[in-house]
This record gives sequence, C-alpha cells and structure tokens, in this order.
Amino acid sequence: MLRQELLAFAAIGILGSLALFALWFFEWRWLGRFDESLVQFDGERLPAIAAGRVTVQQFLDPSCPCNRYVQQHSEELSTNYGAQGVAFQTVEPSRNLETAIPSSPAVAIWTADGDLAYFGPYSNGVICNAKTSLIEPVLQSLQSGDNPMISNTAGVGCFCPWPDNEVSA
Repeated sequence: MLRQELLAFAAIGILGSLALFALWFFEWRWLGRFDESLVQFDGERLPAIAAGRVTVQQFLDPSCPCNRYVQQHSEELSTNYGAQGVAFQTVEPSRNLETAIPSSPAVAIWTADGDLAYFGPYSNGVICNAKTSLIEPVLQSLQSGDNPMISNTAGVGCFCPWPDNEVSA
C-alpha cells in the first residue's frame, strides 16, 4: 500500500512540474518584469508618410508573442475607426525598410496633413483594451480638430525588440 501511495505522489509531482514548466514556457517567460520592459519611442526619427487622411500605422513583428495582447483591441480599433475614414496599415519588419521602431507592438498615428500625432505603445501594461488604450484619446482628439503631438513616449509592458533593419551594402 505504501508503495502505491509513493508512486501516486511521484506521478502527481511529475505532472505538476510538467504543468508549471508548460505554463512558464508558453506564457510567463514572455512577460518578465515591467521594469525590464521599458521602451523609449522617439517619433523624431520616424519616416513621414503621405498626407491624405488620418492613418494608424501598426508596427507588428509576426514572430513577437506580445502581439497577441493587442490583437483584439487592434481589430476593434480598425472596425470602429475604419468606418469613420481612418486608414489602418500594418508594418512588419523588412530588410528593405530602415525604421526607428524600437519594439513590437507599437503604433504611429498621423494626421490627415501628414503630421505625427502619436508614436508609442497601444497602452501601458500587458492588457490592452479600450479602458487602458492610449490610441482612442488620440483619435478622438484628431476628430475634434486637435493634434496632441505625443511623439516621444515611454511604455512598459510586453514588448519584443524590433529586428535590426540595417540594409547591408
């Protein structure tokens, strides 16, 4: 009887350890501590886009697991503001494009005149939704005719470094 109990406890211990490892491997290892995920966004080095209408550029590296935290919110933004004439573009890393993007996910919002209105994260923290978003207030300001001009920001949360885009000669 004692041997069966020991085997049962050993099996539970092994399964519990495997479950904790799987949780770390698929979730926790990407979060890290917020103070280690501080990213500086400098819009002065961001290449300008053509004027025409308010444009939201979403900088998303497909290999970055942090993008999943903004995916639903990004789709909601596109649905709600796309119907109001806001253009949405997704920019992925490319060896042919030199950018000043520090990390993924990131957002740049341009006015209809081609001026930068915002450059930074979707929100601060890991969870991104309409309540924590930094994007909606900027789009609402632009709709009312004001440009908040937020081009140098810092964000904490889940970010992946933007791949090096140096074009080799």
